[in-house]
Amino acid sequence: MKMINRRQALGALASAVVVAPVAARIVHTTEADPADRVRIDAEALADSLKALHGGSWSIQISHETGFVAVSKDFA
Repeated sequence: MKMINRRQALGALASAVVVAPVAARIVHTTEADPADRVRIDAEALADSLKALHGGSWSIQISHETGFVAVSKDFA
């Protein structure tokens, strides 16, 4: 019988927290403009991180440089 350690259990829970909201939004945005999809997915990630870690999360997107960042807002 394979034992599950705490790291594996927490990893599975964190994955479930992130996947569920993202999957729900994908169903509603299958015909969205690609730029809108990037924004929607970044917002979904920020929402999931807020649910997991609390606090507010900042989103920066630059289509010119190909850069997307979601980070905790410490201000």
